[in-house]
Amino acid sequence: MNAKISLLNGSTEYYLYAYGANDNKISVDLPQPMIANTFAASGITNNNNTFLLAQPESNNSWTLLTYQLPKVFGDLDHGYNNFHVNTTSPSINGVISQAATNINITFHDIIYLSEGEDGLTVTVPLNASTFSQPGKQYSIYMEYDFVKTAAITGMYRMKSDLAKDKIPPPADFLDKCRRKIARWGRFKSSRLGLHPRYQIVDAGTHSETMLIAVDIGPPESEDDIDALGTIHYLNIAASIMDTDIDPNYGVVPLPG
Repeated sequence: MNAKISLLNGSTEYYLYAYGANDNKISVDLPQPMIANTFAASGITNNNNTFLLAQPESNNSWTLLTYQLPKVFGDLDHGYNNFHVNTTSPSINGVISQAATNINITFHDIIYLSEGEDGLTVTVPLNASTFSQPGKQYSIYMEYDFVKTAAITGMYRMKSDLAKDKIPPPADFLDKCRRKIARWGRFKSSRLGLHPRYQIVDAGTHSETMLIAVDIGPPESEDDIDALGTIHYLNIAASIMDTDIDPNYGVVPLPG
């Protein structure tokens, strides 16, 4: 996300804001605002996630500001364009035998299939003709909803004015939060667990609040959305509704 303000000298003030997959704001180590040329020409390279910004021209010359954008959940990015995939067999750019009978896809978190099976690894059976052309390159694509997350643990930041006198959070307070969060996320409260695992942030300031751990269980029926889907709904609710969730942080899934 960016914002541009034109200046009288023909330059442009340029602001850059970075957000993660869950709309949580990510710190950007750049001077704000940056000064760009009149058109504020900018872009992000696809190969290494570098931000480019054209600087004001001077003496028939021009320069580019470059900045390596931070990786969101970088420790989970194993090159599959999918943060949920941990490893595969064969691996990326690996060699597979024509006699291979299956492919294994291992995820970071427990997932489940439509048949009800769950675990970390999915084994995909192969036909004898699947890799029938030696020396060729093959790619594997997973369709949407190929698997779903069974359960997930996340962390949400409570609005500071609501956290006053609630640190540490009492059990009855957490139960009320649990029911409200389930309503905002459009899922049954029986799938949600809040526990006294919390972290104080901005301690001793007027914005002091806490991060609270939240466990979202697997769907209980075919009509239920999966755990990651509920987090998506919660972050939408936090941005457009009056909820207890700080919209600048949202609900962030924890790895592992």
